[in-house]
Amino acid sequence: MFPDLVETLVFVIHPESVDCLANHLLGLSRFSCHADEPWLARITLRSWHLADAEPIPASETDLGWANSKREDDPIQLPEQFEMALEKLDLAKYKEHLKNPKRIVLALSSLVISTNPFGDFSRTSIVSNIIPGPKLRYAGGKAQNLWRMFVHQPQTGRCLVFLLFLGLLAQEIEKQYIDAAGHLIGNWNLKVSCLPTPNPIFSVSLHFSYILAYETQRPS
Repeated sequence: MFPDLVETLVFVIHPESVDCLANHLLGLSRFSCHADEPWLARITLRSWHLADAEPIPASETDLGWANSKREDDPIQLPEQFEMALEKLDLAKYKEHLKNPKRIVLALSSLVISTNPFGDFSRTSIVSNIIPGPKLRYAGGKAQNLWRMFVHQPQTGRCLVFLLFLGLLAQEIEKQYIDAAGHLIGNWNLKVSCLPTPNPIFSVSLHFSYILAYETQRPS
C-alpha cells in the first residue's frame, strides 16, 4: 500500500480503520466485531493467486514449497518438475519458459464502522483482487440495502458487511481455481475427488511427470 493512501485513510477518511490496516500491512489474517461505540466490523484475508513470475536472483532461488525462506514468499514449483517436463513434453517446457508463472500472496481488508444506532456508516475496502466494475456494482447493491433497511440500520450494516465479504470470497475462489487450473492443466497434475458419506472429499495428486521421469532415468 502507498504511504500517502494509508495516512489519508487513517487520519482523514476512516480513522476507525487503523487496526484493520495494521493487520493488512503486517500480513495478518484477522476478524473482529465490536458492538461498542462506534460499532465496528473488520476482517483481513490472506489468499494466493497466479501471477507472472519475475526474475529471481540466483542467491534467492529455492526448490519451492519445502525450502521457502518465508511462508509468504511466492510459490514456485520445484526444479524437479521442470526437469521432468523438459524430458516429457519439450513444447510445453518451452512455453513454460516463455511465460513462467508463480503463486503469490494477496491481502484483502474490509472494515465497516457506524455510530451506535447505525444510521451513519463508513466502509473501506483495500484489495487488488476485485475488478473495478464488480466493486462499483457491489457499492450500488450496498446503497440499496441501506435504503431497504433504513428503519433497521443495525441489520443493514451486517448485510452490507456480508455483501462485500461474499464478493471477496468469490474472487478468492476464482483466484484459487485459476491457480489449480494452471497446475492441473499445464503440469498434468491429475486430481480425483471421491465423495464420502459425509460431505468430505479426499483429493489425491498424482505427480505423473515426476514419476514418469524417475522411471525413465537410466539406473
